[in-house]
Amino acid sequence: MWFYSRCWPMALVLFAAINQSVSARSPIQNSYLGSGIDSLTGEKLESCLASGASKQTYSVNKAEDSVVLLQSQEELIGALRMDYNMKASGLIKIFSGGLSLETSVVRNTNFNSNSLVGMARFRWVRARRELSDSIPALAPAMLELLKSDPEEYRRICGDSFVSSIDEGGELIIPLEATEAANSIHHTTNIKGSLEVGFGKLFGLSGGTDISNEQKSVLQKFSFKSRCYSIGGDPEICAQYNLNTANANPFQPGFASQVNAAKLAMSKSVKLGDYIVEFGRQSHQYKKPRGLGHLEYWQVFYDFRPYTQKIIEWLNIESQVRLACTSNAELKDHCQHAYLDIAFRLKNCGIQDLWHDGECRSPQADRFSKILNSGDLGHVTFYEHIRQNGKRRTQKFQGLYSNKPSIRPGVIYNLHTSTFGRIHDRISSYKINLKPGWRIVLFENVRGGGRSFVIPGKGKVEKKDLPRWFNDKASGFLLQRID
Repeated sequence: MWFYSRCWPMALVLFAAINQSVSARSPIQNSYLGSGIDSLTGEKLESCLASGASKQTYSVNKAEDSVVLLQSQEELIGALRMDYNMKASGLIKIFSGGLSLETSVVRNTNFNSNSLVGMARFRWVRARRELSDSIPALAPAMLELLKSDPEEYRRICGDSFVSSIDEGGELIIPLEATEAANSIHHTTNIKGSLEVGFGKLFGLSGGTDISNEQKSVLQKFSFKSRCYSIGGDPEICAQYNLNTANANPFQPGFASQVNAAKLAMSKSVKLGDYIVEFGRQSHQYKKPRGLGHLEYWQVFYDFRPYTQKIIEWLNIESQVRLACTSNAELKDHCQHAYLDIAFRLKNCGIQDLWHDGECRSPQADRFSKILNSGDLGHVTFYEHIRQNGKRRTQKFQGLYSNKPSIRPGVIYNLHTSTFGRIHDRISSYKINLKPGWRIVLFENVRGGGRSFVIPGKGKVEKKDLPRWFNDKASGFLLQRID
């Protein structure tokens, strides 16, 4: 993952819902300070600290910039939730439908086998409110409860408390880059070009120029931009036209729009307009004396295994969604799968169900029909007619995974070592490809010249290439027949 940052070392965790119509100069409340937090669900619980814990506020007025290149929904959530202890609560909100930043960004950002997402974040921190004592004392009654019944204590107070809160505003700009279906796939060039391009666009790569080769790669992409304003003037995104389905981000005009929006956000926050409590840092309770032989997570419920199971379900959900988007015939199976996943995720977020084993890791065969719909079969190319001579087999598996072996609609170069340099040497083939798909061979590496189509029929077929195309193939693509 590529990451430029000029951030503070501490990770701040977003917890505010997206609010595009916050009242001007709305007062900032500090009632969250000292409150208990359930790290799995993100629920704010009763304050179990001793009354009168001292608090302080001081000005910050500092900008934080970051850009990250993402390849999957799971990476997107990881970028939105920088604090591991709060990752689970973000996932729960996404699948429970709660109005949260994560829900809106993830549901509106699409990933597929031909796309990457660059997510830029600009945050202006105006002030910070925090507890004077980093680990304040517990209320006497709660200290006794913790010693006598840790399970009940965690239920009431959570496993951590809010130690600081920031006020200010933030812009989040996911930029979806989708590769054209007929482009030649060079993973290294694509990623490198987007890294340089995104860094330059969002002002984090200094004077780095984009080379002619990188420009050529970027021209094969279409871009979609979205913008989220949290705090600051809610009209910033619309005012600077940062929500567009046909963005041209590597033109000077778009970079100027982004820079102007960042300046407008900082100005708005400085003036005190629309500012919100957008970040918090949580801190674990201090383990009381008398329990010194126990680990922290033996005193408090250890939510981390359940976090991991939620992430496993998230990964399955992402793969299922990708397969279902591409296969209309799986509609009924997909509907059942979505309900099943939502049920499991809910169970992983309810502490009462942990002892009953309702929070389980996904089973490999539960969604096999959907996930295996991306295993299309294989083709073997032969050097001589009647399937003789040197051979090269290409399998088409995991088509709807985050990292498929071959992507449909992409012309691959048979001159490369990846395919055994079999260009201009194919005379026959053996194919077993699912119906509805076909392979197209091209005379030239970029799809030019003559072409020959090999249809998939769901059974093994052995054939020779026609004489006019014998020893002519230099490129091929996997193509779906609508």
